[in-house]
Amino acid sequence: MLWPCTTRTRTSRSPQVARDLGIRRDTLRRWIDAADAQGDTTARKSTKDDRVSERTQEELEAENEAFRAELKAARKENATLATEREILRKATKFFASEMH
Repeated sequence: MLWPCTTRTRTSRSPQVARDLGIRRDTLRRWIDAADAQGDTTARKSTKDDRVSERTQEELEAENEAFRAELKAARKENATLATEREILRKATKFFASEMH
């Protein structure tokens, strides 16, 4: 994985940056070399990823709203069914007592 900051990290501060990231200096050097070999495309990729993340966030919010509406409808139907079941239970009890 390449870190967006690695392409601008080739300075005398590289050892400190590696310590801050909790990695070895040679690992940071390999990341920097790999980023340089790719032609510094990390900035362009992060912009695209940001747009995807934003769109995904909107989709998740819409999906969440749809689930909430579905849950509300299911709860309403559950309450109706519970009421109907209670009426049928009372009717059964009434007619059972009439037969005895």
